[in-house]
Amino acid sequence: MKTLALIICFLPVFVQAQYDPVTEVRNAAIGGITSVVPPRSTAIGNPALLPAMESRFIALAAQNRFGMKEFNAFALSGGLKRRTSGMALSVAGTGFELYRKQQYLAAAGLRMNSFLSAGISIGHNSIRIPESTVGSSTTSASIGLSGTIGEQATVGIELMRIQPANGTGHKQTLRFGSAYRISSSVHVLSEWQTASNLRSCLRFAVQYLPVKSIVFGYSISSFPFTNTVAFGYAGEKFRFDTAVQHQSLVGYSPALSFTRFF
Repeated sequence: MKTLALIICFLPVFVQAQYDPVTEVRNAAIGGITSVVPPRSTAIGNPALLPAMESRFIALAAQNRFGMKEFNAFALSGGLKRRTSGMALSVAGTGFELYRKQQYLAAAGLRMNSFLSAGISIGHNSIRIPESTVGSSTTSASIGLSGTIGEQATVGIELMRIQPANGTGHKQTLRFGSAYRISSSVHVLSEWQTASNLRSCLRFAVQYLPVKSIVFGYSISSFPFTNTVAFGYAGEKFRFDTAVQHQSLVGYSPALSFTRFF
């Protein structure tokens, strides 16, 4: 009963905000920041960052949402990198007792010059109620820009428009972020997000790399208020990331991802 009550209380927020647990899977280690972080694991985020990919990759990620028995999410994605461009595809889904959600996303980015990149992505989301004909779908399109300031700072902006299948009630989301490399071992990130009819959200994250292959992270998000601790290990051809989010009202949410570079 407690689990069902929590789901009922939060479902309007999930739906109204186009709440995407899969985005949390992709970016849990940095609190959901997507506007200034080059793709790692299943993170697509700002399409303008695709040319900054480390290499071609295939990735699988999974997450349990706040300990709820059937509230799980997964994401499978792949990316290709060329000299000045990058492309990525992602298939993701989440579900629990009350609904199932699928997400499909394609994105491409191009480096315009040594300090500016641009990108575009197109997505489709569908939500359905199990054992019924009730459901809805939306399409989304986003454009993004990313720029570097010197060798230590990156800024990014992404504008997304979400359009319901019935053609009415569209929503827009704007994200603006920055990342700064204090030293080779300490990185700080921040992001501001605003969406139609919703409160703005601020996110902050810090990453510590004692050696090049290991990263520890901590992040905080203002709406909904969430803390995240994370650990990652990168080998020569693979990367493993794990993170645990904590939301004060609904508990803990662990996430795992495995990425194969080639």
